[in-house]
Amino acid sequence: MIQTSSPTSFPVSIQQAKTWLKIDDNNSDAEIAGLIQAATLRAEAYCGRPFIQREYTEYFDKFPIVIEPEVVTFQSLTSLSYTDGDGANQTFTDTQIGEGSKFKKARIEPAYNFDWPSTRDDSLDAVKIVYQAGYGANWNYVPETVKQAILYFVGHYFINRMVVGDNLSEIPETAKVLLADERVHPL
Repeated sequence: MIQTSSPTSFPVSIQQAKTWLKIDDNNSDAEIAGLIQAATLRAEAYCGRPFIQREYTEYFDKFPIVIEPEVVTFQSLTSLSYTDGDGANQTFTDTQIGEGSKFKKARIEPAYNFDWPSTRDDSLDAVKIVYQAGYGANWNYVPETVKQAILYFVGHYFINRMVVGDNLSEIPETAKVLLADERVHPL
């Protein structure tokens, strides 16, 4: 699985973080922006899911019975292509997408009365899917508990920005509680 685009925004704005940190001036805006990015990436890693929508690409050597994209919070299938028996690239459009569990784990399979086409036997990565995953295109779609957890991370990083050692790898306990329902799997 390859992330092929980056989010266009973050779940928390600089102004929200400054309010949280009780900062009135603009002197620390660049630093706070970096902390928001770091906090978001850390929270996404902890939860095992992207928060803001982005594009992913995955490859398979052949069609599985059901394609289950690795990334949860699946939004949409952009394309499904494959290398046919003659070595030509083809696009397959006759699919149906099912959604399982509260984590929005997608299941992509051929539509009713269709089968997966044959792929070239000696071709690695013969099947390629491109899809969008994340809660939505911007911060409006991200759960409030996630936004609050990110603010806890930002506060933790801001207060401990000169610490050397293991302290920054710790996850604030309040953030753990806020992210518990969004967590897919332990790291």
